[in-house]
Amino acid sequence: TVEPPVEIVPDAWQVAGPSERGHLLELTFAVRQRGLEELTQTLLKVSSPSSPDYGKHLTNEEVHLLTAPDPTHLEAVEAFLRAHGLEPRRASPNGDFVVATVPVEVA
Repeated sequence: TVEPPVEIVPDAWQVAGPSERGHLLELTFAVRQRGLEELTQTLLKVSSPSSPDYGKHLTNEEVHLLTAPDPTHLEAVEAFLRAHGLEPRRASPNGDFVVATVPVEVA
């Protein structure tokens, strides 16, 4: 969801004027993770001494695979950024954060 511009500057902020053209910003886009309910259920099972799965912890790689965003969602974010002349890069092991460096006039 794209948020509308903020019309009122918070009290603690000061307007310093427009940014210089060419100033670079790093934008971070969070892409919804999948498998969080399954992750929670697995955590409860491996942590409960009465469970047959007790102690069978997931590896870090298994957690990343389980919680990775839908590939079509990642592709949509990356395509949007490329369509605006940006080069997206994944900033987390499971790809749930996509980052792009962009000139302020494009942002």
